[in-house]
Amino acid sequence: QAARLAADHSAELRRYRPVDLVREFDRSLHREMDFTHEARHAAQIAANMAALDWLVIPKVYTEWSSDGLCVQEFIDGIPARQVDRLDAAGCNRRLLARRGALAAWKMVLEDGLFHADPHPGNFLILPGDRIAMLDFGMVGRLTRARQEQLVQLTRAVVMRESDACAAVLAVWSDGIRPDTEALAADIDDIISRYYDMALADINATALMLDVTALLRNHDLTVPPDIALLIKAIITLDGFGRVMDPGFDVMSEAEPLLQRMVRRRYSPSRLAKSLGLRALGFVDRLYAPPQPGEGARTDHGVDARLLEHLADRFERLGYRLVQTGITLAGLVTGGLLLAGKVPPSWHGVSVAGGVIFTGGLALAMVGLAEGL
Repeated sequence: QAARLAADHSAELRRYRPVDLVREFDRSLHREMDFTHEARHAAQIAANMAALDWLVIPKVYTEWSSDGLCVQEFIDGIPARQVDRLDAAGCNRRLLARRGALAAWKMVLEDGLFHADPHPGNFLILPGDRIAMLDFGMVGRLTRARQEQLVQLTRAVVMRESDACAAVLAVWSDGIRPDTEALAADIDDIISRYYDMALADINATALMLDVTALLRNHDLTVPPDIALLIKAIITLDGFGRVMDPGFDVMSEAEPLLQRMVRRRYSPSRLAKSLGLRALGFVDRLYAPPQPGEGARTDHGVDARLLEHLADRFERLGYRLVQTGITLAGLVTGGLLLAGKVPPSWHGVSVAGGVIFTGGLALAMVGLAEGL
């Protein structure tokens, strides 16, 4: 109820989609309370990361586990927070930081299933500078379409194509068309600030906060999976700096990003995409008209947006009328009571009491509907 109230009455809070955030928080809590989800996440991530022989994912014993109990392999290692013990054991902290970032970026950019809370407490350091990753209760998922958007954004930033960046971000506008020229100008400003910097000199946290501010200023909603990704990157940056104060999480993403860009624009991928688009075009020719077609007006305005605005104006008009009647009842009833206008009962104006009570009841009803 509080989230709906915030969305209805605050344009600033509405940008954060509070109702969707509460729903996502609810789903996340229920997933974390069901240990069968954690067991599946651990098994899937272990399979995805099998090629990294220095990364250890604890085995889950499913035959002894349930929704309320997760039995895992015991891992004996040094918590990543205990830097003094790592130094005493002769661990290479710079290598550990790079390996942790490499594992995280592989999950995000290649697998689409990533650890959403990679803080130092969820890492144990093993002999040979190996890393054990723990606690898969909170994970994030990126669809193939979302990964494609991230690759397009990366290419556009590298090529300094602000318009292309704006086109991708506009997809996150939740049906509201942003001012693309102003958006592209602000994107170009951010790119200019970071473009001439070496990748190792870029502060990942500052960059993510700049991007978040950009989305907020242009009323672009942050999808829940992207919000979780931003949070994971900032958390991972903190882990890397515990291991190596000069570490930069972005530098470890460069090889994977280059590999994804090459894969996206390879001739075989292009031929396959053209073939699928041709088949899709033929299917649309033979498909019957869909009920949702023609959802835009003749002037190119989204009909769903018009319906939403009309509903909001209707609710606003109803509340204004209700407020006017309420105030009239309270003021009129108060005057009749103060003047003791007859007929009266025990010195109290009957008409004034009835009218004032009715106004008070309307006020309570309006308050209840607002909440």
